[in-house]
Amino acid sequence: MCAAGTGRRVGENCEQFWAMIKPFTSIARYMAKPHYLDFVEDGISHIACERQARFVELMQDQDSSLRKKLGVSAAEMGQLV
Repeated sequence: MCAAGTGRRVGENCEQFWAMIKPFTSIARYMAKPHYLDFVEDGISHIACERQARFVELMQDQDSSLRKKLGVSAAEMGQLV
């Protein structure tokens, strides 16, 4: 039903999100619904702002990692030929 290898990443963003808000769940548990919804919205906004502030750094890390993997793959391909 799913493409090979996709199952490992499908829920990753959701899991990361819940891990980030887990420390606040005990506080939010007893809030009235309007306060709870405001709290969740503010939390999501805060997480989005943090990620946006680190976006360039994260993309540079991804680029560096990808270049290393490409180098290793090229070396392995060179050994095969």
